[in-house]
Amino acid sequence: MGKPYSDLEKQCIAILANGGNPANSQDEAVAKYWQWKINPSSNAHKFTGDLAGSKRSAGRKLSTRYIKPFDAIVAATTYAAVTMSARSLTEIPQAVRDSFGFHTLAAGDQGIKIGKFKPAKVYYRTGASETSSERTSRVTGREYKSYYTSSDQGYTAPFGVVGSDTEAQRQTAIRTALGSNINLVTFTPQIYRRPV
Repeated sequence: MGKPYSDLEKQCIAILANGGNPANSQDEAVAKYWQWKINPSSNAHKFTGDLAGSKRSAGRKLSTRYIKPFDAIVAATTYAAVTMSARSLTEIPQAVRDSFGFHTLAAGDQGIKIGKFKPAKVYYRTGASETSSERTSRVTGREYKSYYTSSDQGYTAPFGVVGSDTEAQRQTAIRTALGSNINLVTFTPQIYRRPV
C-alpha cells in the first residue's frame, strides 16, 4: 500500500525544487497539504470535533508482546518480542486477543528481538455503515466517500503460532474471533529473511 499523500508530497518537492512555495500552489489540495505538513501545531493535526471521541488521541505508546513465529525459526522455549500500540492492546476484546497467540514468558523461556523478522499482522476496523457518506479531508480539503465515521476505530496487532496452526489457519481463527459484525479485516504475512 502506498504512503498516504505520497502524490502530494512529490508535487510539493517538485515545486520546492523549482524555487516555488507549495503553499502558493493553484492546486488547493497541494497548498492545504503543505500548510498541514509545515505546521504540526495546527488544528488539522488535533483530534477535535467529531474526532474527539477517538481513542487514537491517547498517543502512540507501544507495548511488547511475545509470540511464536510461524515456520519454527526459533527454539521451542524462545519467543519473538514484538510490539503493538498500547491503545490496541487495551481496546481489543480479550477473546480476540486470545486468538493472536500472545505468550507469557515462564521460567526457562526467553523473549528476543529477531533480526530481519516482521510478524504476521491483522488490521481490522469497527463501525462500517451500510451506506457511504460524504466526508472532507482535514489535510487536503478534498471530499471523499467513506463507510466509516472519524470516530470509528481501527486496530493493528501481531499474531503468531497457536498449537500447530499454520498462518492461514490462524487467520481463520482470528476472523472467527472478530465475529460477523466486523467487515474490514486485512492480514499482512510474516516476513523473515534468513541470514546468509
